[in-house]
Amino acid sequence: MLIPWKIVSLILSVIVSLASIIATICLSNRTFIDDGLVRWVEDNRVYIQIGVQITATTAAISQTHIAKSLVRFITLDQLLPPSKPITLDNLRVRRAIVEGIPVFEWRNWFTLIWLLLLQIPAALWAGSLTPKITTSDYSTQVQIPSFGPSSSELWGSLCAPAVPCDQLLGETVDLGTFSYLAWKTRTGLLLNAAGQASSRNESIPRYPKLDNTGFAYQGRLYGVGSSVGLVGLDGPEDIAEARILHYTFLEDGYRSKVSCQYNASSRLNFKKLDVLPTPGGIYAPTGFWASGSLPNGKWAGFPTWGVLVSDFVTALAAVNGQSRYMYGFVAGESYDRLNQVQCEATFTPTRFKVTVDVAKKTITVSHTEEVPHDIDPTGSLINIAFLSVSYLSQTLTTLYTSILGDSFLRNIDNVSARNGRLGSNPVDALRGVEEGLELLLDHFLESHGAAQVMLQNETTRADGTVTVVAVKVGNLVVVSVLAGVTGLVVLAAFEECVRLKLWKQIVRPPPVDLDFLEYKSAIVGAAKGSGSGFREVQDWDGKSDDQVVGGLYNSRFGQQVGSHGVAAPSQNRSSLSPPNSLTRPVKDMSAGDETVKQGLQHHIPGPARKTPAVEPNLLPQSNGN
Repeated sequence: MLIPWKIVSLILSVIVSLASIIATICLSNRTFIDDGLVRWVEDNRVYIQIGVQITATTAAISQTHIAKSLVRFITLDQLLPPSKPITLDNLRVRRAIVEGIPVFEWRNWFTLIWLLLLQIPAALWAGSLTPKITTSDYSTQVQIPSFGPSSSELWGSLCAPAVPCDQLLGETVDLGTFSYLAWKTRTGLLLNAAGQASSRNESIPRYPKLDNTGFAYQGRLYGVGSSVGLVGLDGPEDIAEARILHYTFLEDGYRSKVSCQYNASSRLNFKKLDVLPTPGGIYAPTGFWASGSLPNGKWAGFPTWGVLVSDFVTALAAVNGQSRYMYGFVAGESYDRLNQVQCEATFTPTRFKVTVDVAKKTITVSHTEEVPHDIDPTGSLINIAFLSVSYLSQTLTTLYTSILGDSFLRNIDNVSARNGRLGSNPVDALRGVEEGLELLLDHFLESHGAAQVMLQNETTRADGTVTVVAVKVGNLVVVSVLAGVTGLVVLAAFEECVRLKLWKQIVRPPPVDLDFLEYKSAIVGAAKGSGSGFREVQDWDGKSDDQVVGGLYNSRFGQQVGSHGVAAPSQNRSSLSPPNSLTRPVKDMSAGDETVKQGLQHHIPGPARKTPAVEPNLLPQSNGN
């Protein structure tokens, strides 16, 4: 069975267009998060764009071919039946449309518009196939510390200075030192933190995490986020191969707040003990006993040292009693801004939102309004963190200076600078102490959490969301427009196939081989469609290689169409026209373009028609003569 190739190509173009747009829609709905692919897209944008342009141009061929084929079939439908005449000017325009060549004439401006419209599919395909770097969110689970009864003898044990408790010291690994005695194992880090608790301007302070992960808190840490950088994320398998931008999760903890004031009637004091003799009495160590009471109870105190006098001595009292947590400073003359400062700390169970920026290695903690779960109903965590600040003061006593007192003085200076003052006043001093104590409490709570993760591997899972770098192909809007255009083109093709009944041509192929882009076929086809009365024209089957119509003359222009002789331009037109052959009126023709009328007025005799001998140049001649 013979199937015209033009119809086959139209059907194939429709199938290819539908398959291509379905594949593109499926591709655009996928997200690729493999970091290797992401880096390849980032590093090869030029080559990718070249490939996209080639692919887009190739993919657009099917749509443009459908559009051009529809114009071709509509034109053939008008050329072949005599009931639908067409002018040569119209044929010229349609040829330009099919070939995609604009006619630069004002009256045919729409051919340029058509040419531009033909570029739309390629542009839409390029937008639908271009890969872009984007982000994608996934559900994940984050491991956070858990304080269960199985390890309470570690995290819930209180160990004061000068008391043997080696089991709480922990260990040092590549990621840092992890211990339940942070006041002893992280002393230097804690002192630096206290001295930089307050920013010197209005910016949010940045607090390095007390390990080797390189992360830092942007603002208060509230003791949460301790597992960040220490353990991975749980989620889809391909998350492990992705480049994580940031992730968020919720973690329960305690929001500590410290409020301070000066208490002139403070009952904290130094009691001078013995002076140890030295050669010449230089730098004679003098013992002092720091003791007293706070509004919520008696403080047992601890011994400390100074040189002769207590001017360079500072002690921080801590009393947990009557459901209150209170601090009190007793200090020598060199630390008078700290002396008689009394503070009260509160701890409120809170659910925090932890946001981790992996690229910038920052952790941001904010409290939420959700109902929290108390991570330690026994209160041991709070009590240990609270007393650890005082233990830090007790540990850092020296003869010549108070290291902890110096850290608080530096932080007071930071507050004064933030408020635009060269020297400090009582308000700055109190605020500096408050912010320093809050940060120390946060760090002690965070250290306990990190120890649970690294030493005991005791964790629980918190739901979170992770954002990764991803590659997506195309744009949803562009793909939607492309799908709409493809749908319109396919519907138009279906409608024209139904209207022209092209399916019948598969069973019985008509003369659809007519190629009106070819000069001879266009002229004869126009004549046939215009209702020419000549048998040779009406019997023409549309084949451009037909030698019967190929031997016809256009005697007006002195030119042969086909393989036969050519009439001389200088010959008289009337003398070249045999009787009843070339002078028939054009009343059967369409009243269309004047060119059609003039060009077809000089009718061509068929091969069976006898021609007078006086006009031998009008006879069809063989190639050999």
